[in-house]
Amino acid sequence: MIVGDDGKLKRSVPDALMSVLARIGRDRDVLDVGRLTGTGNSSYLVSYADDRIVVRFDGDETDGLVDRELEYRHGYLAARQELGPEILYADLAGGILITRFVEGTRFDQLIRPFSCASLGRLAQLIGKLQESEGFGGLMDPWQKISLYLDDAKLGEPEAEANFGPLWSSLEVLRYKTAVDPDDLVACHVDPVPENLLDREQGAILLDWEYAARSHRLWDIAYFASEARLTHDERVRLLHAFGQAEKQKEFQQWIVVAKAVSFAWCLARRARAPDERETWDLALVERRHNLQRCLEAI
Repeated sequence: MIVGDDGKLKRSVPDALMSVLARIGRDRDVLDVGRLTGTGNSSYLVSYADDRIVVRFDGDETDGLVDRELEYRHGYLAARQELGPEILYADLAGGILITRFVEGTRFDQLIRPFSCASLGRLAQLIGKLQESEGFGGLMDPWQKISLYLDDAKLGEPEAEANFGPLWSSLEVLRYKTAVDPDDLVACHVDPVPENLLDREQGAILLDWEYAARSHRLWDIAYFASEARLTHDERVRLLHAFGQAEKQKEFQQWIVVAKAVSFAWCLARRARAPDERETWDLALVERRHNLQRCLEAI
């Protein structure tokens, strides 16, 4: 609790946050304010006696990498279909988004291996999203890689500072996983375990920054990559998704997802020189993981 008997906050709360809460008439009767973990954006969980909301401020480190107008539109579409949290307020120019807090267990906090029930709810959620109308934009993973490498200003993909000798194998894979513009579906694009809540009434996705239309295997492949699914978990997820016969193609898309994540880390490191050591460690791990998965396909 951070509120005293006089009803005033006892702990320091950012002025910008209190200003936003005042703007929507929610600056009184605040019981608690907590900073949420995450990279790039700054998010706060604000608790009241009968409600909890999440206030997010856009981070400078993703400037130019995210289409905020498209994000807000997709967030509203997702909320209307119960794919994402309810949006209470959005200020596009100010980079502010307020959503209602959703109860659930994040997938990174679930017991492993993932249960068939949890993977089934995830598959059902992605399937429902893919049937949605109104989502726009294109997420071509190979274009994403080029965007991130250009942003990092480290030269050509085959440069040692980038993918190095791994790029020749990725070039072969590039032609096998070319995105067909006539066969695109709505995708969240960034379904990392931290962005997924498991609930008995159905899983839900948070953070619609990168949502667009893309290949139908992208979302489950990206989740499989970031969650480091075991072989058995991948089989169960693909079966729940109704694509059990596409195991080889699924594995190829997992590798593509790892390549995109690696390029994204290069861009983030370039934008955050004060955190270079952290990103260096992440890149060493991701390069090793990408190489291992490339050798396995």
